[in-house]
Order: sequence, then structure tokens, then C-alpha cells
Amino acid sequence: MDVKITQKQKNPVFHREEITFEVRESKATPTRKELREKIAALTGAKPELVIIEKISTRFGSTFVGGKALAYEEEKGMQKTELGHLINKSAGIKKSKEEKAKAPPAPAPKK
Repeated sequence: MDVKITQKQKNPVFHREEITFEVRESKATPTRKELREKIAALTGAKPELVIIEKISTRFGSTFVGGKALAYEEEKGMQKTELGHLINKSAGIKKSKEEKAKAPPAPAPKK
């Protein structure tokens, strides 16, 4: 898997760096956890402070693109990002028990 960072932009308001990336030479779409570790290695950020915000693929192609956010500190990340996105980027999945405890979605109105 060859990851190339195409754009980096500092965002001082949220204390993070916004990164646009491309993945070439990948047989399958990489997991968020794999991308998180690779981007952290390329940028020098801690893997636990990197959020994979978006992954986009093209049908019939090995091209994968996306956007990641690398935070300076955990406190800022916890304030800004939603909990499920933090867990999703870390590769943490909800157990069946936690899903069962969640309130049911409201029924659509007719």
C-alpha cells in the first residue's frame, strides 16, 4: 500500500492538521486503522490522534482517496469529534450488547 499526501492544511482554531491523501497500488480498500497508522507515520502524529474522516473509492479502480484529521492533543479531539468517529477510526466496533442498550430509532411518520 502506497499512501501519498496530496494536501496538508493547518487549522489553528481546532488545533489540528487537515490532510488529503491518495492510496495507490492497493489490492483492496485499506481499513481505517491501517490508514490511520500509515498517515501518522508520514506526518509524525500519534496514531491515536488521527481521525480518518472520509474514504472514497472508484468502482473498478484501485484508487482510494480520502481526508484525515491529525490533532495536536487528545483534549481537542474529544471536544470536536463525535465519539463514534473516534471509535470507527480506531477500529473499535460496538458489541451486540451495547447496540441492544441503544434507544431504538423513532418510527417514520406516515
